[in-house]
Amino acid sequence: MRLFLLLPFLFLSWQSTAQFGKALLLDGNGDYLRVEDHDDLDISAGEHFSITCWVKALAYTDFYRIACKRGGTTAAFAGYECIIKSNTGEFGVNLRSTSGANAGPPFGNTPLSDGNWHHLAMTADASTGTVRIYVDAQLEQSTTTTILGAQGFENALDLYFGASQAPGLFWNGWLDEIRIWSFALNQEQIAADQLTQVTGNEPGLLAAWDFENSVGQIVPDLTGNHPGTLFGNASTSVPTAVDMTLLSTNSYHPDFPVGQGATAERLLSVNFKTIGGNNPIQIDHLQFSLHALTNPNHLSQFRLYSNGNQPRLQLSTAQLLGEAASTNGQLVFNGPIVLSEGDNYFWLVADIQPTAEEGASIGADFSGYTANGQWIGVPVNPNSPDRTILLEHTLLFSGGDFGSAAWRIPAIAARGNQVVAVADARITTNGDLPNNIDLVARTSNDKGQTWSAPITIADFGNQGASDPALVYDRISGDLLCLFASHAGLFQSTPSNKIRFQVCRSADFGVTWSAPQEFSSQIYLPGWYAAWVASGSAHQLPNGRIVAAVGVRQNAGNTISNFMIYSDDGGYSWQSSPGVASAVGDEAKIVSLEDERLLMLIRSAGLRKASYSSDLGANWTLPVTVPDLVEPAVNGDLIRFSSISSGNTTNRLLFSIASHPNQRKNLTVFVSYDEGASWQTKRVICPGPSAYSALCHFDDGTIGMFYENGEYENYQLYFTRFSLNWLSNGADTWTTTSTQPADNASDPLLKIAPNPASGSINLQFQIPSTQKISLEATDSTGKLIEVLRSETMSQGTYQQTWTPRQTAKGWFVIHLKGENFSTSARVQFH
Repeated sequence: MRLFLLLPFLFLSWQSTAQFGKALLLDGNGDYLRVEDHDDLDISAGEHFSITCWVKALAYTDFYRIACKRGGTTAAFAGYECIIKSNTGEFGVNLRSTSGANAGPPFGNTPLSDGNWHHLAMTADASTGTVRIYVDAQLEQSTTTTILGAQGFENALDLYFGASQAPGLFWNGWLDEIRIWSFALNQEQIAADQLTQVTGNEPGLLAAWDFENSVGQIVPDLTGNHPGTLFGNASTSVPTAVDMTLLSTNSYHPDFPVGQGATAERLLSVNFKTIGGNNPIQIDHLQFSLHALTNPNHLSQFRLYSNGNQPRLQLSTAQLLGEAASTNGQLVFNGPIVLSEGDNYFWLVADIQPTAEEGASIGADFSGYTANGQWIGVPVNPNSPDRTILLEHTLLFSGGDFGSAAWRIPAIAARGNQVVAVADARITTNGDLPNNIDLVARTSNDKGQTWSAPITIADFGNQGASDPALVYDRISGDLLCLFASHAGLFQSTPSNKIRFQVCRSADFGVTWSAPQEFSSQIYLPGWYAAWVASGSAHQLPNGRIVAAVGVRQNAGNTISNFMIYSDDGGYSWQSSPGVASAVGDEAKIVSLEDERLLMLIRSAGLRKASYSSDLGANWTLPVTVPDLVEPAVNGDLIRFSSISSGNTTNRLLFSIASHPNQRKNLTVFVSYDEGASWQTKRVICPGPSAYSALCHFDDGTIGMFYENGEYENYQLYFTRFSLNWLSNGADTWTTTSTQPADNASDPLLKIAPNPASGSINLQFQIPSTQKISLEATDSTGKLIEVLRSETMSQGTYQQTWTPRQTAKGWFVIHLKGENFSTSARVQFH
């Protein structure tokens, strides 16, 4: 780059307002302007730099490039890029030095997706190491670093406007008055740049393209040094003089579930993409057809909304265009609707009947429209996806909700009809620890039909709390939340640990104790980091609480897997010495019917399994599980039913984004052979999806809290479904097949009173000295509480029991020994 003295910024030509005259028109389909590489266009060590331009964005569903002089998206590529943020449209800069370090600030705050012209500026001040971005002459973001000024950002690549180097990520819209300066403009100079035309002779002006005098495919540089070449359908014209042209009509179908009784559920959107604002196109009719498998009786209140240029439906701001009834599967909405330049999104929605059949499919296609009086049929895609009706499907957290920029990392637990969902509220950025992250819960008392307001569990400010794992302690009745805090996983050291914290709730998620730290109890000598995998922790039949931990055993980044446990309800913790996997990641543990422990471990390609026969002291070498394909992502593992708890069938549940290399295709698996195989499965979310957590209810339905990547990384949804749907009709939940008598006549176990309204008295006999267990389950066989688990001498004993959960109904008391077993049923009213 030519290095100029920092002279006063002199504007030598007359003033106008905003974008002037002709501009560069790009349709987002292979169009761009390319300028040959030159030292003027690079940022070398110690050099100042500014880019200014006018833009009008007509699309923003990806990280489209405004300017690009950089060879790729990874850190290895030096150079600079001016980009637009995917889906929301804010301006940002990617500025990588020759060492791969990033000096670019975060994205700005103003969406460029409002269909208006905006003036943008990026400035790099080598003397202070500061990079700033401006929108309409207002400072939006800045970052100061030692990189800028000390390192260079140069490369031998051409400069692209409207595309990345591939080329790709094509800008859809207008660009104008693009200028490159050899110094860092201040805010006053940027404000003047908005209103001023240049001649090419201004001090410090390295290049300028105003698109007024293009000849064929060549666009002159006003300085005379750096002409550009147009590619594709790129053209230059006066924006107000371009007649509107319809570029494309595209449909989008959500492919993840809906819940019974849900309102305004989206069936599909249609986007009319146009260029040019003169003589706008008028739409008089829009027609849709329901999919052949869609039962119209499952749906009501078909409505069509205009959502402007926003792809993501916001009912609070969308315009209701009308309602329609289904006539032989056809829906017709009447206009007139005048299209705007750029994107024009329309959404078809419907209410789901509360009586709609679980597992039924709903879907629709866009079949045609009338534009300027002419009917235009649209070919129907026979492969467009449906949405599946499940018992519940509810959005609990989305970016911007409750004052948090982003949400991630689900955990869930259920008891009776109660359910608690906990997640990371990533307040300012979507990054992991250390960051400003709070743990936030929402609760439901009706299996997820309605939810409470958010409840903050842990808030350590900018240090952060993250990765919640929930476990219900049947013995104390407390719900425990295990989580990490403060240091990041790869920044953690023995002297500055990522911390292990526990907080508890005695009322199943409504109120929580202050977090208590147990880091010193779980860290073995020399460990650099240890954290519990988010989702579910596990309680063994004997009451011990266990969780898998990922561990950095040294200063390297390799993660190994161990187990931690508590024998006193989470008031103290220990680490088992056995290594389940020397190279692993997030993992889950469940107890098997043969008293072994199974750990399933995150692994690229296929999940790994390791077993312990001695409560985690030792583990088998991990082996891959052929049924569990994954891209290396956290999943969840829980016990659903067991013969030892009175059910007729052993079942384990596992959830994972089941794809070999992408976080998508979130799937729930069932194992009927204690984890040896997982061939029964159903897909919950075919599209982008990641972490998930599982629970189950007393009626045998299954709850899932998961990350859905439809619009961001991520939205967090709760869904509930039946075992019958999960198994595709092959398996149905039933209560215990052999019901004990209401009043046991067996002299080994007696209950009084029965029925009861509060406490009951248990009288039981032990025929000989042996290890026994005395347990209470609900009527479905789900373990509620372990009353005793110990070796007892021969004799008759008394015990009082008061159920800790407030539900009314039948409970079963099980007395088991080494050579006997008996049960009795008791009713609470």
